[in-house]
Amino acid sequence: MSLIKTLARRVTVTATAALLLPALAVVPAANAAEPPGEAVEEVEILVTNDHEIVELGAEGEYEDVEEYLEETAEEAGDSDVSTLGTGMGYLSSGTLKIVTSGCRTATVSYNKRSGSTISVRFRVYGDGGWASTPSSTRSVSSGGYTSAYFSGTKNSRLRGEMQVSGQGNFLTSYAPCR
Repeated sequence: MSLIKTLARRVTVTATAALLLPALAVVPAANAAEPPGEAVEEVEILVTNDHEIVELGAEGEYEDVEEYLEETAEEAGDSDVSTLGTGMGYLSSGTLKIVTSGCRTATVSYNKRSGSTISVRFRVYGDGGWASTPSSTRSVSSGGYTSAYFSGTKNSRLRGEMQVSGQGNFLTSYAPCR
């Protein structure tokens, strides 16, 4: 069964009807500056593992993600279809992120933009407390990326934690699970 990511697509319509690539973050149209002669329209889409793009909303194939999941699970005879949930934590020197799949697995990652090299460990926190043991310690320097994968993290929502040696702990927001 295909795993689904919910994405928002920002489409800019010009006289030549050129389309921009999908954005990975939601950019509200009210906050977007519109160059003269252009209009901004937001379209919610799903991108499946099969690289199929499914439009959601009043003019889409499905009203919302839940409707798509229900129909897809019924067609496949599988109730174990889920979306990816994400939670973010923005630090002055980088971005901490958790990506979950049905809250059964999670990847916690840190993308370090600046600052000195640090030693970190990751773990996952759920509604009922810690949903994992800490990862091994790893180093990450400016411009670097590191992550840890966790399985068996079943909860109704999860958040990622990064323990930085000598600096404390940092948490993402909760990632919803569907």
